[in-house]
Amino acid sequence: AEAPGLRPAALLMPVEAGLPKVIALRGLNEDPLLRLRSGQRVLERLLQDSEPRVQHSADSLDLGEALQDAPPSFASVASVPLRTASGTHGIALLYFTSDDVLPGPPELQQLRSLASLLAPALELSLSDERARTQSTELALLGLAARQGLGDVLAALNRLRDGVADVRRDPALTTKVLTALGRVTPSLAQALGTTRA
Repeated sequence: AEAPGLRPAALLMPVEAGLPKVIALRGLNEDPLLRLRSGQRVLERLLQDSEPRVQHSADSLDLGEALQDAPPSFASVASVPLRTASGTHGIALLYFTSDDVLPGPPELQQLRSLASLLAPALELSLSDERARTQSTELALLGLAARQGLGDVLAALNRLRDGVADVRRDPALTTKVLTALGRVTPSLAQALGTTRA
């Protein structure tokens, strides 16, 4: 935002499903493109770009509606994708009023260079955050499984003992004994797996 002259700006991160996540705002209370569905459609297209570019509110109805919907009203937006070989990790959006001087090719090249420097750091940061989240989830799953396995093992042992008691009953019919005989190996396998 400082490179083109202290512009109102937003840094967004694409997410797998849903709207991009706001990472930072400068001079804005909310990102104008995220505010309306029309702006969200524009943002979906901008996230596909590989190069910085300037778009004007007159370029499309969706963009015009999003940029001019609420104060402050903007006339143009420069989008700067932060990409590496593995994909887009963020997008910087710089907003311009109708009185502002828009960035030309040299300024867009400078923004492209800045994005090339920042994109790997952003990718690394996001990878680190995902790894921490996944390791926390795995630790919680392991803890829950470890605590729950004792209860499962105890229940299976009670079931095994109950089946053994029932099988000793001399009043059981051959049909019931045969059915219990089919259940017993599965119960033994479940016990073995749970112990393992």
